[in-house]
Amino acid sequence: MRGETHVFYSLLSAAILFPFFSASGNPVFLLLAAAGIFIGSLAPDADCADSAIMHGLLGGSGRIRTIRRHTILILPFFGYIIRYFVYYPVSFLVFLATLGKVKPKHRGLLHSFFGIAVASVLLLAYLTIIISLLIRPLSAESLGVLLNSAIILCAGVFAGSFMHLLEDSCTHSGVFWLFPFKNTKISGTLTPGGRRNWIILLTLGSAALISLYLSENNQGSQPLQSIMPALLFLSAWTIVFFISGVHKKSS
Repeated sequence: MRGETHVFYSLLSAAILFPFFSASGNPVFLLLAAAGIFIGSLAPDADCADSAIMHGLLGGSGRIRTIRRHTILILPFFGYIIRYFVYYPVSFLVFLATLGKVKPKHRGLLHSFFGIAVASVLLLAYLTIIISLLIRPLSAESLGVLLNSAIILCAGVFAGSFMHLLEDSCTHSGVFWLFPFKNTKISGTLTPGGRRNWIILLTLGSAALISLYLSENNQGSQPLQSIMPALLFLSAWTIVFFISGVHKKSS
């Protein structure tokens, strides 16, 4: 699946859950969470040298090209941290633990729940070290604000990475969610540019609009309203999986 498709689907999925994020009422929180989801939507592909997370989103024309060029300044920073300080070291440990049976590969470690969880935690650790070392003159209060911001950003990265895995589960290559512990693959039949992509776009977009409308107009009972974004998210992705012919395969 193309990088821009991952970004678009992930942000639409996040929009379905927007009422949860907006509950804080803090615009900075929303901005950091959105930035984290954007980065996370591409982060699992750091195991591939020519991916968008390593080079930024390229192409386009006019204003779109200008916007894409700005990602060259942001995405590779996180891409190189994840690739060289998370993917390679953890893959090496897994290689040793399995006596050489599990080798680093695309759609391996970083395309598993274990991998994105470890990557998010280690990314937070690295950002904490960078903040602590480079911004020492700041007061304890300011340092606390920056560290909290890093936590929100990395939580967003994990959420975006999780959505990336959902999206790749719809494709032929699929995802080994329980790697390196089990070789059960979840895969579908979705192809880039196929008509079903438009149906998926319509499904996620409709769910996002319904979620935002209900949140804005306070429709429904209070208990149901509080869980409605989660129900819409699950319903939308159940439909997406059905459309994509997602199934389980053990190898």
